[in-house]
Amino acid sequence: MTFGEYIREERTRRGLSGEQLAGKLGIDKNQIYLWETDKRGITLYNVLRLLEALDASVLIGAGGVIS
Repeated sequence: MTFGEYIREERTRRGLSGEQLAGKLGIDKNQIYLWETDKRGITLYNVLRLLEALDASVLIGAGGVIS
């Protein structure tokens, strides 16, 4: 699983639209799309903000997101 797939899974699990999640982060909804489709990298700062907004945690291994 890529980090983008993880973002989408966690967002939908919480019943949030991309627009709602973007609103929580104060960013454009297109940025969420770019992250979820792995078309744009994400900074560590935004990873931490994203995980906080989703009330989630993640473990990333050499093969991708573990959970």
